[in-house]
Amino acid sequence: MIENIRKYTGLMIVVLVLLFIGLVFLGDTARNSFAGKPVMEVNGVAVSQKEFDRMSGNALQIPSALAQAGPLSQSSKVIASHYLGDSVLANPMTSAASILTEMTEYLQGSDPGRFLANRIAVREAGLDYGATPGPDEVESFIEKVLFADQDGNFDQVAFSEFMEKKIGRLGIGSRGFNGYVRDLLTAQNIAKILGAGIAADSSTAATHYSLDKQSITAQQVTLDMLDFEKDLKPTEEEIKAFYEENKENYFSDELRKTTYIFAEPDWQAAYDKQEEEKAKAAEEAKRAADEAKKKAVEAEAKADAEKKTDEETTAPKVNGEAPITPEKPGETPPSPEKTTETEETTETAESPEKPAEIPAETTEEGAEGDPGAQGEPAPETPAKEETPAPKSEETTAPPAEETAEPKVVKDEAKETTEKSAESTGKPTEETKATPGETKEDTAKPEVETKPAPVPEKSPKDKLSFQNKEKAVDSLSNDISDFFDDLINDGGNDFEKHAANAGYEVKTSELFSQSKPAEGLDQRITSKNTDSGISTLADAVFRAPVDGEPDERLTYPYRTGDGWFVGRLDESVAPVQLSYEEAKVRATVDLKKKTARDKMIARAKELHEKLSAGVKEGKTFEEAAKAIDEKIVVSKQPNLAKPDLSGIPIQYRAQFGGQAPPAFQAAQYVNPGEIAEVKFTPSEDNPEKALIVFVEKREVTVSDAYSSELNRSIDNQSGLARYLAFQNWLYEQYDKNQVIVVGDKQQ
Repeated sequence: MIENIRKYTGLMIVVLVLLFIGLVFLGDTARNSFAGKPVMEVNGVAVSQKEFDRMSGNALQIPSALAQAGPLSQSSKVIASHYLGDSVLANPMTSAASILTEMTEYLQGSDPGRFLANRIAVREAGLDYGATPGPDEVESFIEKVLFADQDGNFDQVAFSEFMEKKIGRLGIGSRGFNGYVRDLLTAQNIAKILGAGIAADSSTAATHYSLDKQSITAQQVTLDMLDFEKDLKPTEEEIKAFYEENKENYFSDELRKTTYIFAEPDWQAAYDKQEEEKAKAAEEAKRAADEAKKKAVEAEAKADAEKKTDEETTAPKVNGEAPITPEKPGETPPSPEKTTETEETTETAESPEKPAEIPAETTEEGAEGDPGAQGEPAPETPAKEETPAPKSEETTAPPAEETAEPKVVKDEAKETTEKSAESTGKPTEETKATPGETKEDTAKPEVETKPAPVPEKSPKDKLSFQNKEKAVDSLSNDISDFFDDLINDGGNDFEKHAANAGYEVKTSELFSQSKPAEGLDQRITSKNTDSGISTLADAVFRAPVDGEPDERLTYPYRTGDGWFVGRLDESVAPVQLSYEEAKVRATVDLKKKTARDKMIARAKELHEKLSAGVKEGKTFEEAAKAIDEKIVVSKQPNLAKPDLSGIPIQYRAQFGGQAPPAFQAAQYVNPGEIAEVKFTPSEDNPEKALIVFVEKREVTVSDAYSSELNRSIDNQSGLARYLAFQNWLYEQYDKNQVIVVGDKQQ
């Protein structure tokens, strides 16, 4: 028996590996894999909606979940470079998120359907090529690259938080996450095998690199289509003829109706939680401030005590006697001059019974009268008629001409001039006007201007951006459960499942994609969306009209305010527009086409004449003026391509690496010549035409030129290997006979 086991050891290992791969593919249970209606088939294996989401849609959100992580340490970059090449070493912004994004792109992560099919193909090929990394290699990559701190050490806290708050929410689990990372590493290993021996020719690469690094000095003539369009006035006959020729372009918009739920958080509860956290933070800050203040007071008291001790031991004597020492720390003893100068001063310093200061607000009468008991204010004294009111802001009466209404003085002790008015109940305005003074019309009410009331903010509006995001994210698990129930029920009974989950069901009116129904114009913030879906209305228009009930459901889509799940109810197909209905659109299109044709013709004419003038020995400006004095020639100094060294070629477009159009036109043109006409933004739909004359071209050589050149050669070799791997993926996709049921690969 043992001999038989030894004999088939290799076969048993292969079987065990296949079982392991199958278990990872199936998830935690086989039941989860095939629950619900299949949405894809790959090499004869059915994939359920739930498995599709777990391995594709949700897995594609993992890189963005790591986006908050900072740049990798050098030791982590070295490990990552074993898979992705030296480009990760040169890029100072290389992070765990960028590493996963680049690896995901290798598996065509922009298309969830292909991403899933490619993961399955890579798993199968990894066994054939021996390219599947073992568990230790996967764990090492996770710990030393994806969750390494700034020193390259494993950050257990960050890893645990990520697995609990991010992976758990996506329904992937630790096994699913490890499988995702293993597939990415396997793809890189296969790409190395397929691209072995592929390298860019160094001389050709150097030539291209020099062309990219050059700086160009040029002159330019620009034609704008709008200049040709503004004066166009097509006739009725021309518009009608244009409409007849292009009828197929003039249809009404398709209309759709949807039934949907939009789940929002309990904003009041979220706001209350925010305020509670603020109160706790304020309390902690106050406690810390009080503690700091207490320590400062203690330190000051200690310093004062030490200073007092020093003064007692070193203070000079006055008239043979030691100076008076203040009883409390911080008090300043009186100067010797004040102590001996007058009898009154000496008595004040020696008599604690008398107050040290007389209150500033005490009147002369109060000072002369009975001061009352010690510590009590002097008794009120009736104001004398001959005594004017004290001059202060509270008691000084305003001038008669400025008084619009009686002034109520709150301090009864200071009421003087207003007593007569108050006793009669008549306002001061009714007093007889003095000669030469105009009496105001008291019957005319004064118009008060009140500021417009500011509406109170709702709890949602009072939330900070971070807390609002947390509140919306907290609903993701409930929405996933609701959607899973729908899918498992074949997409039927939308209203019943919504009621069970406690969601309000809404039904829209018919709407077009360009003019969504109310609320459906919200922008989607989910990460698992196709590039063609940006609003909730787009998601509704992606559902197939003739699909099964589950196919006419949208995915759960997240916006800044909540979560949306919709069902397509009705669709009204576009209809041919009559001439009258399409006249405005046809007029605009005709004017644009005519202006575009005129611009293209004029650009070609100018290019021919300018080229001839330059060949005759004229400068570019002289040649332009000879054609038409109105032609404007602009200087274009230092035309250059953005420096994206260190970023792989296949990703440079994501970093805004597009060179200026004038540089693109002149990049391969010799000095003293005119480049071919450059139409922007495209040759098929131009809005501007550029005619560029190249004065000078020079390669920008820096101290790092050689190292950057070598990096460019490595990048081009990496691009060649990447393209070889992409070719292989397309072959596997066809070989595996991938079948997509409905349109669930979005």
